[in-house]
Amino acid sequence: MLDAAAEELHRDADEVRVQASSSLAVRWLIPSLGRLAARHPRLRVKVETIAGSEPPNGSGQWDVSIRYRRQGETGAGKHLVPDLVLPMVSPRLPALATYQSSSDIAAIPALRSTPDDWDWTLWCRSQGIDAGMVRIGHAFDTDDAAIRGAVVGVGMVLASPLLTQAELQSGALMPLSGFEPFELGCYEIELRDGERSAVRKFRQWLTDEAEGGQIASSL
Repeated sequence: MLDAAAEELHRDADEVRVQASSSLAVRWLIPSLGRLAARHPRLRVKVETIAGSEPPNGSGQWDVSIRYRRQGETGAGKHLVPDLVLPMVSPRLPALATYQSSSDIAAIPALRSTPDDWDWTLWCRSQGIDAGMVRIGHAFDTDDAAIRGAVVGVGMVLASPLLTQAELQSGALMPLSGFEPFELGCYEIELRDGERSAVRKFRQWLTDEAEGGQIASSL
């Protein structure tokens, strides 16, 4: 505790410690840091990855925590951006040869990225699809890994354009036809000490990214 207090006392005033899920960090936050650097050249970000809905680290060694909330859940943070998802596939997925419309969903193997498939269950309910029609194939422990699995053509992944912008732009992934985006949940932001200048600048930049088009344009 004393070591933590000493570190806090002598820390760099321009450093912002950010907690985020590994998938959000590697697929959106880190690729966006160039825009942060252009806006605030002196600001430095220290990224710590956590499970998407995991509570902030109780040690206090964070300034900003970005966490996931499933649809219908409430949290202590402020809404940042919705998680609008679609089934996405590689154009070279062999099963696409037999897919004609949404009624053929059982022909496409689904990729697991949550332990209990809550995402596929909620999505099926929203689409009026019997969850038993979605056949789970390969299983992964993060969205990032499941997205990579979809890219190599082993199944469809339930993902948002927020996390798949590069793959959609390159043509490595495409939305499965027949479905509209569904709000599966959202990302929330929580601040430990919102009075620090560096934290205020980072928060405003992140909010502007969400509201000003950098995130919204990719959805």
